[in-house]
Amino acid sequence: MEKVSKKKENSIQTRQDLLDAAFDNFYTVGLENVSLEKISKDAKVSRGAAYWHFKNKQDLFKQTVIDTLENIRKKKEPIYQDSTLDFKDKVVKMILLPYKDRKYYAFIQQAAVSIHANQEFEDLANLIEESRVKLYTFFKTGVEELQEKNIRLKNCDSAVVASLLYSYFEGMHSSDTPTIIAKNYTIESIKQSIGLILNDDL
Repeated sequence: MEKVSKKKENSIQTRQDLLDAAFDNFYTVGLENVSLEKISKDAKVSRGAAYWHFKNKQDLFKQTVIDTLENIRKKKEPIYQDSTLDFKDKVVKMILLPYKDRKYYAFIQQAAVSIHANQEFEDLANLIEESRVKLYTFFKTGVEELQEKNIRLKNCDSAVVASLLYSYFEGMHSSDTPTIIAKNYTIESIKQSIGLILNDDL
């Protein structure tokens, strides 16, 4: 395997420092309220280095969103693919994800406002939509499979139940959740609530 040169290593680190600083700035104040110069300063790199890696602030924003979506995908995918878990256990693990990694999900939610306001980010809007539809479809397909085995679920509308599970997932990364509520965000409490939603014993 070819060794990476020191210059290449530094370039990769500079790019990552810019992305990290960009995430923090976009998350804190949004796309419209920060400059590439401010992000460069926070990353402790020169403006020239920032422009070497990214064409402009919009380009950096785009890559930050793409990287964040990829980080989220990497956490979801093992749950989707884990054949040792049944659907209900997968739902519990999936719903805990945004609570554990709240910042990533909140960032995408915030970024979506800027994305939908700018036509140049249409590809990002599509990526976010694909990710959300995939999750909803996972919930809906799982509910439909449960309906085949559980007579109590036969009369449920799978789309409605899937929407409820999706809303539960989205609600797990809301900001400033009161302690009285947040203390119930445990695996056991989520198992109980999912059991109620699915009209089944976990």
